[in-house]
Amino acid sequence: MAPQIDIQTLFVLSFARSVYAKFSVVYQGIATAGRDTCTLNLTQYQIEKPSSCGAIFRCILTELDNYDQAILSSGNAILGFIPTVVTLLSATDDDLLRIHAEYPILAFLLSITNISTTNPYTRTIRPVEIKRLTDTETASSLDAQQKDLGPHNHIIPLNRNSSDSHATIIVYHLTALAGAAVVIWQTIDLGQKAVLTWACWTEFYPALWVLLGTLQHILAVCCLRLSLRDSADPRNTSLGIWQPQLTTAKLDLELAHPKFAHWAKACVELLSNVTFLYGTVVFSSLSLVSGVNAIKVLVVYGFVPVFTRIMAAMVIGRQYPTSRI
Repeated sequence: MAPQIDIQTLFVLSFARSVYAKFSVVYQGIATAGRDTCTLNLTQYQIEKPSSCGAIFRCILTELDNYDQAILSSGNAILGFIPTVVTLLSATDDDLLRIHAEYPILAFLLSITNISTTNPYTRTIRPVEIKRLTDTETASSLDAQQKDLGPHNHIIPLNRNSSDSHATIIVYHLTALAGAAVVIWQTIDLGQKAVLTWACWTEFYPALWVLLGTLQHILAVCCLRLSLRDSADPRNTSLGIWQPQLTTAKLDLELAHPKFAHWAKACVELLSNVTFLYGTVVFSSLSLVSGVNAIKVLVVYGFVPVFTRIMAAMVIGRQYPTSRI
């Protein structure tokens, strides 16, 4: 008769490797002695059992002296600033949507590194400010070309007469892809090696923060497209507004549902605030990370949004060929 495996055993085996990883690999060797002491009299099965995670974690903290506990406490505080730093350094939701109108894939990749990007402290690049840097004739030409994105401002098609447009945009996509890969890797690595104080054996909570930021962008994109209409052919709304590039010459966009657009933007901003609060709660609850390593993680999370924000400004600036931005 073949042996039967119950659901509980499958659950334990599924998470055994990830649970044990939290105590076999630590960012800093600061808790190694306590880990060895607390797991000395336990079997491999007991160590890998999810229900044992909390008891082992408490035992490890008990074995630490005051100096080591102070170092780990500093790590908690530093990690808690990550959502704030990312929010302050990232591009705004409006900028990402304006990039989406021309390059949807690039905007999606940027949304992974620009998490919870709706905040009153980040300045959006506005067409009216750019027009002040141009002459009257060029400004009126831009007025004729711009596409209305409702509460998300306007977009002007990229100047495709530039010979290096395609090569430069490919570089932008590859850079955004590299930045997204770094953020995803750092988030997964942090979730595997740090211990969440109120959910010891879990490791997907930090990754869920990144996922919420990406879902926020997808929701904003869907709401934006649903609020627009192709005034050149109003009967073609099912196809026109869902074209990959909203700046195509075939489309003459107009805001068809202004109330829906404004309420949708309010909902996206609410989701952004929820994502920010969730990230703050999760990252400030991560333990067994020393202060030095927490600073390294903070630098990684802060360094990537700075580069992607600069790149977003350059992409938007290229949509205004006579601008000095």
